[in-house]
Amino acid sequence: MSAEHPDSLQGFDPLQGFSFDDELDDSLEPGTLDDGPYGLPVSANAPKFSSDAFDISEDAGTRISTLFDRMVPHTRVLMAILETTQQPASAETLYEEVAQLQQHHHSVYAPATFCDLLSRAGAISQTNEEGVPLKDIEREPEVVTVDGEDYWTVAPPPELFWTLTDEGRAYFDAYQPLEQIRTLIANEPHYAHLFHHVLEQTAAEGGATVGQLDEFVLADPVTKSPKRYAMYFVDKLERAGAVDWEGSWVITKAGRDYLAEVSKEIEE
Repeated sequence: MSAEHPDSLQGFDPLQGFSFDDELDDSLEPGTLDDGPYGLPVSANAPKFSSDAFDISEDAGTRISTLFDRMVPHTRVLMAILETTQQPASAETLYEEVAQLQQHHHSVYAPATFCDLLSRAGAISQTNEEGVPLKDIEREPEVVTVDGEDYWTVAPPPELFWTLTDEGRAYFDAYQPLEQIRTLIANEPHYAHLFHHVLEQTAAEGGATVGQLDEFVLADPVTKSPKRYAMYFVDKLERAGAVDWEGSWVITKAGRDYLAEVSKEIEE
């Protein structure tokens, strides 16, 4: 697979109208940027924010947090990029890795665009293989000889690597999905048994579909008023980092750790 070259993004601004300032519409519902059914993108959900505050007004830590908050369905991909770039990662290798992760997460965002988003947030930066920022590298023109005549020519750009910034590392190190799962279920104790059921079903070989989960969820009296479907619980668990879509809903490592924690408490 060939890597997408940054030049292919020329003229395209994924954050055009993307804002993280105080003028954000308070009526914006969570999940506005979510993909639609079966993970397919919904064009109507495209970002509709201004870019000035994102690029200038906020500190990197705030920009990174807001980017993750606004792109919850892509948390797995974004975190994978942060993990890989703890050491300088070539653009080609990184883009191939992201493309593999996107097999079950169809998205309007190309691998290079994810990196551009994280770069503009301040989480990763363009560097050479040693981690030196490309903007700090001066390239001396080269001399070429043609028919005995010397000519100056622009030196070719160095190979692009992506490297985690200090702010990106701080966010990566602070990411605690297990704690998010605990908090989610503690905040809705009347649904705890349903969250646990979803986790147990998605832990089975092959995972679980929403249809399979709905049968159990809809039979429970607690889901009658207000009406709750299985997707309510799946969506919240996905946002907490407990389940992920891989053609069916499957439990993550953090989700398994939580189930093991619960089982241990029951045994005691």
